[in-house]
Amino acid sequence: MTTTHSEIWKTLSTVNVSQHVEKKGNLSYLSWAWAWGTLMEHYPQAEFEMDWKPSVEADGSVTVWCEVTIDDCVRKMWLPVMDNRNNAVSSPNAREISDARMRCLVKCLALFGLGFSLYAGEDLPAKPSRAASPKIDFPKPSRAESPKKPALSESNKERLRVAAELKSAELEDDSLLPKQITIECLKAMNLKWGQINDTNFSDLFSQIQQFEPGREVSF
Repeated sequence: MTTTHSEIWKTLSTVNVSQHVEKKGNLSYLSWAWAWGTLMEHYPQAEFEMDWKPSVEADGSVTVWCEVTIDDCVRKMWLPVMDNRNNAVSSPNAREISDARMRCLVKCLALFGLGFSLYAGEDLPAKPSRAASPKIDFPKPSRAESPKKPALSESNKERLRVAAELKSAELEDDSLLPKQITIECLKAMNLKWGQINDTNFSDLFSQIQQFEPGREVSF
């Protein structure tokens, strides 16, 4: 009988990971060996796949991704190569990339429920610590203010980034990095990045997924 996502979640999300959480700098994490060993106890048929050609970003940082399969259930996760302060590393070495891949594996397992609570709130920006400044009374905006232009949310930015990374990996062309694929799609659509917002981002998302070198964009 085929295992379902729901069944896997009910099984793995109840595993108590509190005794296996380790600290490194500002990060709390699970040992990949313990996490994978725990998965094998419940689902020995599980398999994982890594990106052996990680994505290099414009600033020199690197993003890795991992895919875990349990029967017909598949989860994917990506992770930038980071230091102990959660900052992306520029031009990381082989050891740093290898460590990031294994951290990405553990994070992918969290999508199935194992240690999911460990990542709660990690996407929230850190609050800067600074001395209290004197209160300033700013004038209230007039009612005649023009409406704000729709913006592109961080979640949709991330969806576009991941779509471009997956397309780049699929094409296996060193000249077509994720950023270049996005630029080519924007050019073909006669748009600039600053013109993409939550209203029209789905058009760009669709074009990235369908991108092929030399193919004209259609709507």
